[in-house]
Amino acid sequence: MRYAPMLETCSRIAEVWSRCDAAPDDLEIELLAEGVSLFPRDAGLSYASALVGARAGHSVHATRLIDNGLAFATNDGDRDRFNQLLSSPAVPVRRGAKWQTITWSPGPA
Repeated sequence: MRYAPMLETCSRIAEVWSRCDAAPDDLEIELLAEGVSLFPRDAGLSYASALVGARAGHSVHATRLIDNGLAFATNDGDRDRFNQLLSSPAVPVRRGAKWQTITWSPGPA
């Protein structure tokens, strides 16, 4: 039996990868991209997935996810975060054995 993916599950996967010391492989990046394709209007999921992809060096996937986020962004705060990530020369960022913590907070509803 196959279950339909849920937004919460996709968001948790992106959150776990954003906190993980290991970098996701190609298959896991594809899984994040699939989650975004299922829930394209969720800015938090798009941003978190793009950030994970960028940190892992998957710049093509990260750019596509950022473009998706920009296409569906509903406020200037979200657009600013996506544009900042898109133009950041510091991504991917790794400090020793840990990823630099970059947090996302939703803009006004």
